[in-house]
Amino acid sequence: MQCTNCGAEVQPGATVCPSCEERLVPSTQAVATPRKRPVVAAAKPVVAKAPKATKAPRDPSAPPAWVRPVAVLVGVVLLAAAGWFIYSFLNAGPNTPDAAVVRFMQSYAVYDARGMLDNSTHASFTATDQASFESEMARVPAEVKAVPLYKDIRVSSVTIQPDDASTAVVRFSAMMLATASASSSQSTSTPAPVVYSPREETLTVVKSSAGKWLVKWN
Repeated sequence: MQCTNCGAEVQPGATVCPSCEERLVPSTQAVATPRKRPVVAAAKPVVAKAPKATKAPRDPSAPPAWVRPVAVLVGVVLLAAAGWFIYSFLNAGPNTPDAAVVRFMQSYAVYDARGMLDNSTHASFTATDQASFESEMARVPAEVKAVPLYKDIRVSSVTIQPDDASTAVVRFSAMMLATASASSSQSTSTPAPVVYSPREETLTVVKSSAGKWLVKWN
């Protein structure tokens, strides 16, 4: 055993150091160094999770979920088709042989190239031919177009061919321009009177692959 003050050797059980006379503390009374307590981290508060909402049981009599969007889509398509049909009917007229003849002749009467092309087959026309034809009709003077070549067009009969339901012969009557007006009377200051004469004609009409009746033209 050693003195805690001077480090001299001390006999066991001695209460005083023989070297420095420092009072010694018996080993049995030594105060033990207190141990450090482990630092315990504060526990995090536990937040309880809200229970998941349970889905209501599906009604077995209710239609599947996909039925409603499909029904809406079908309704939109039907409305669009009906609108297109009405638009086509109001702008193009009925799709019948006699109506096709009337539309073609009315276009012809006022030099309307596009109207004639839209209501006829013109199968032999190339793209260049069509452009040339439209350009030629566009150059007709306005005063000439103001006096139609035909007026009072009336269909008298429509005959569907017995051996071909896609072909019809349409007979019609009209008043045809017999004399020109101002443009034909260049030698006098007084324009020539406009005179029409009755005329009867026949046109063949065919149904296209798209189902539209067209005047068979060249």
